[in-house]
Amino acid sequence: MKKFFVKIKRGLVIFGTGIAFLTFATSCEEEKENNSAPIAVTGVSLTEKQVTMATGETRRLDYTVIPANADNPDVRWESDNTAVISINLGVLTAVGAGTANISVITWDGGFTDVCEVIVPFEGITGISFNQKTFEVSFSERVTLPYTITPATESDRNVTWSSSKPEIAEVGEDGVILPKFPGTTIITVTTEEGNFSDNCEVVVTGYWFMIADSSTRSLINAYWNSSSNFFNRGANGFEVGWEYWPQAHCLNAVISAYERTGDTYYRNYFDRWYTGVRAANTNRFTNNFYDDMQWNALAMLRVYNITNDPKWLNEINTVWTDIKGGWNAQAGGGILWEKNNNPYKSSVSNSPASILASRLYQLGKNESDRTWAINIYNWVKTTLYNSTTGEVYDGITPPNTLNTTVYSYNNGTFLGAAVELYKITGDMTYINDAIKAADYTINNLVNGNDTGLLRDWGTGDMGLVNGIFMHYLAELVLCEGLNAVDRAKYAEFIRYNAESLWNKAALKTPQQPTLFGGSWLNKPAHAQPNNENGGGVSFKTQASGAMLIEAAALLEMNYLFVD
Repeated sequence: MKKFFVKIKRGLVIFGTGIAFLTFATSCEEEKENNSAPIAVTGVSLTEKQVTMATGETRRLDYTVIPANADNPDVRWESDNTAVISINLGVLTAVGAGTANISVITWDGGFTDVCEVIVPFEGITGISFNQKTFEVSFSERVTLPYTITPATESDRNVTWSSSKPEIAEVGEDGVILPKFPGTTIITVTTEEGNFSDNCEVVVTGYWFMIADSSTRSLINAYWNSSSNFFNRGANGFEVGWEYWPQAHCLNAVISAYERTGDTYYRNYFDRWYTGVRAANTNRFTNNFYDDMQWNALAMLRVYNITNDPKWLNEINTVWTDIKGGWNAQAGGGILWEKNNNPYKSSVSNSPASILASRLYQLGKNESDRTWAINIYNWVKTTLYNSTTGEVYDGITPPNTLNTTVYSYNNGTFLGAAVELYKITGDMTYINDAIKAADYTINNLVNGNDTGLLRDWGTGDMGLVNGIFMHYLAELVLCEGLNAVDRAKYAEFIRYNAESLWNKAALKTPQQPTLFGGSWLNKPAHAQPNNENGGGVSFKTQASGAMLIEAAALLEMNYLFVD
């Protein structure tokens, strides 16, 4: 085997046969250069130790790795407050106000230097509503949109105020709560800098305005300004006196006053008292027990508003007379009329129970509470069908039932149940009321539109639907009622009111709007010679006005929020 040797001298390679020994015979300088270790990083230095950046600004930081000829000069970056400064591939972005320490770190050796980056708080320079006038109705829940400048400050705290909270309140979240039709100024103010702006908010009430038109039409078309009571016919026709509908006409006027606080309506209270009392031979007692109950209930509403003792005196006189109509025939109950008529009607009893409950709430007389419960129990035991929810019209003792069911039979029964729930908290009464209400809205309906109550004509029965709706609205507002039934009954009231106003109301330019017995079709004519002639009597007018007032009441209690 041949052996070779190689000799390297000053870059010259000599080959030969034999064993090769590699000998490096270079100068001292060359030997030192070829045998040195890798060049390591010994430090890193940022050019700037503190910088200021504006929100949204981007930039890089200059740095020097030491030594400059280090084999691995690569670095990485860190921010100790990414809410102020974020870093991506060495690019700094100012995210928000504050301070962040930015570190540059060498991969070789982990050497570090730090620069403090300050992003100053620029502060709010103003706030403005997106529009200067805003219209809102009772059926809406709105928050007024606004803008804080600069845009990056949009999450700063603000406070709200209303110049007229009786028109509209505003919550801490900026949600407008309409209270009454009118105009108010809503102000939003920043906590930082105390900047503010105003928005004019106009509250409109759809049913509120219709109810004003409706109840004023009742007054303008039927009020007898010389005799101070409501005429039987519209616009001067049929000026004859009739006792029991006076209560329901007054009820519509009371509802309008409670809704508006307008003295225009309140001014009719004392005039009604004087005129009705005089026409009824200077008293409020009467031969019909149900008629006395209607009027006593209306007068009690006035007393609760005015605290005028003359009303309470008359109520107590009438109440004493009503209680005298109770006897043991058919197991109890109050007679429908005096003069030896033995018939006992649900509407000569359920309204009496309502009256007794409300008198108890007023004076806390336990006797009134007992009367309220006993009368209700008699109606429930004798005239109420607990399976169907029907309340029969009445009974002739000893046991001849009149199974006719009018809407006001059920309406006053559920009204009595609501009042007893208020004073006892017993949910049995609410359950009774629900069953009576359900029967009415499912069975006593118009054959051409089952969403409407049926037409009972223009005589006495022309009032019954308005009475039902009045008490159904009170059930809707009762805290014991569940949300599903509350929504269902509120929608029933709204649907009937919309049909009456949009389809059945007789609207003549420059004349009061008139309501007939149908809430689906317009009355035949506006000026009958008598109330049964197909025209408009004060009974159907009062009935329609009570329906519209019920709709306005629910609207103002936010039951029609879409």
